[in-house]
Amino acid sequence: MGSACRTNEALCGVEHVCRPPGGPPEGLCAPVMSYGSCDDVDGAPSHPPGRLGDIKDVDVLMVENAADLEQLRGVRLLDGTLEIFEQGPGDADVGDLCPLRTLQVVTHGVAIGDSDLIDLDGLQSLTSVAEGLAIFNNRSLTSLQELDNLVDVGARTVEDFAPFNIVIAGNPQLPEEEIAAFEDRLQVKNGGGLRIVSCANAVTPCTPAEADLLASLAANGLSR
Repeated sequence: MGSACRTNEALCGVEHVCRPPGGPPEGLCAPVMSYGSCDDVDGAPSHPPGRLGDIKDVDVLMVENAADLEQLRGVRLLDGTLEIFEQGPGDADVGDLCPLRTLQVVTHGVAIGDSDLIDLDGLQSLTSVAEGLAIFNNRSLTSLQELDNLVDVGARTVEDFAPFNIVIAGNPQLPEEEIAAFEDRLQVKNGGGLRIVSCANAVTPCTPAEADLLASLAANGLSR
């Protein structure tokens, strides 16, 4: 373990993560040992000493393809909303999230929807997402383990729906036990205070209200 940090400040070095011993936000910077399949794309982590990533300030960063993702290569803090999402028919053709391996904090929400992603490798440094996380309608997504270092997720209100912290819905290949483990870990870190909407994945159907929220996200994402 290294220097003291706060999970919502993105002040750990490149290829590191702020890891709290208990709940957020106080923690210690620690090296990320692997970015999974991204190690084969960009190389295994080398943890260059004294190097911080960049800060990117934007209202909404729309990512519909792999080229769009390159805007976040080397960024440690995105001050805005990240939408990995393609509105309308078809999927966001991104392939992987490897350019995001330095990303630690997003300040205004993250949506990953209607994508071709199989896993979330590249997000192993992510610790904090303010204003909601929505993972929806990813037809091939099979894993959430890549978010094991995420400990801090703020609440968001979309239209007139009840506020939520996390939505995981409409991902038919995502095992229920994977979702349950992810939810349990985050609830423990946050004292059980998170509202998590999980439905229409491998098993559990949505309630009418949840189905309406999912339809709104599928049509508009988080920011519209």
